[in-house]
Amino acid sequence: MWRHIEFIEGNPYITITDEEFWRIVRNYYLEQTGAAMFKECGSREEPKGYAEKQEVLRSFAMEWQNASADIDYSYEELAEWNGFFEKYGKKYGLLREFRENGII
Repeated sequence: MWRHIEFIEGNPYITITDEEFWRIVRNYYLEQTGAAMFKECGSREEPKGYAEKQEVLRSFAMEWQNASADIDYSYEELAEWNGFFEKYGKKYGLLREFRENGII
């Protein structure tokens, strides 16, 4: 699956995969400003273990959920985000939590 992401500070409109996007989430604090636009708010230390990566994903999901109320997503975009959070939620044991909190 491909995801279109425009970074406010940094590269212009680029196309990246879920795996590349996950690497960006792990390395940078992001603030979502639109359906496919993020602002880099600083670097984070590379998470070293499973628990640290789990916490990064959990915090990103909460931030995404908070920002999503103000963004008009298409059904396609919502399906892509659902796929992203389902894929990595399964990998890091957060599926139940994501479902309970309405992220997926």
